Amino acid sequence: MTSIQAAVKGVPKRQYIATDVFNTNIFTYSTYVDANLQTRGRLTLSAGATTQNSTAGHILRENGKRLHEGVNPDLVDPTSGLRYTYLIGVYDAMTFVNGFIDPNCPLFAPFNTDKSYSNNTTNEVADGYSGLIDEGPPVYTRGTITTTDGHIVASVGSVSAGTSVSAGTSVSAGTSVTATTYVKANTYLAGGVVALTVYQPGLAGVVYASGVSCDIFINPTLGNVFTVSLPNYAPFTSITTNISTYCSSVTGVAITPPAGTTVVLIVTNQNGQTPSIVPATNVKATNLTCANSRTTTMTLVSNGTSLVQTSSSANIPI
Repeated sequence: MTSIQAAVKGVPKRQYIATDVFNTNIFTYSTYVDANLQTRGRLTLSAGATTQNSTAGHILRENGKRLHEGVNPDLVDPTSGLRYTYLIGVYDAMTFVNGFIDPNCPLFAPFNTDKSYSNNTTNEVADGYSGLIDEGPPVYTRGTITTTDGHIVASVGSVSAGTSVSAGTSVSAGTSVTATTYVKANTYLAGGVVALTVYQPGLAGVVYASGVSCDIFINPTLGNVFTVSLPNYAPFTSITTNISTYCSSVTGVAITPPAGTTVVLIVTNQNGQTPSIVPATNVKATNLTCANSRTTTMTLVSNGTSLVQTSSSANIPI
């Protein structure tokens, strides 16, 4: 029994699951003697690996082979020319693809290490919890999950955070990005369309109820397209003079959007009057009229201090 246990203990059990197509990242290795009688090595792409049989979700199991820099010469990637320091031998029991991989390459993630050899040729099955084919364990941690040069991808499902989701470049979603407070971007938030509420002048946060003027408030942390509609009924038919446009909170606290932030304001008027869109706090623009049954649009870009008008189209027929 002791000898059997010792033999089994020495068998490699570590496995990896591919996170993307890996046919150009699994290699065969051979050696030869050059003209100077020096032993040289050569990595070549694994002949059996293709874009069809080497895709995300395939499980690769260690076969016990290793290649080390300094021991095995010329561990050079045949495509990129980069030099490897350590490669491990693996095989796919379902497709019989085999070769050497870089175990720390982001194409390969650790998989369960206790799959028995008796089911090497058995495909992964659906689990009783999700009803889906097994593809790897979840991650549960108190620490930070950091990717220095990659992505956090949820092909089905969502990415949820109790406080914030931060990204150096972009946060993309197939349907929506939802936040109970705000979604913030260092440049601009593409896509968000916000229908603005019309307020009474005076920065008291009171919704418009009467008077010849009104206020509107652009908040670039909520979106980048802002729409205002003045309908043909009271009290909106009383707005005859100014629509003061702020880049601030409804109480006048200035919002300073990051430089490069782009917003578009679209005012549609059906109130029977011809009020003017007038810039206010943190907005640098010309006065634009918006006649009855017309739409006026304005594009503004942040200079790091204010939203500055870059283009406009006034009184476009609805």
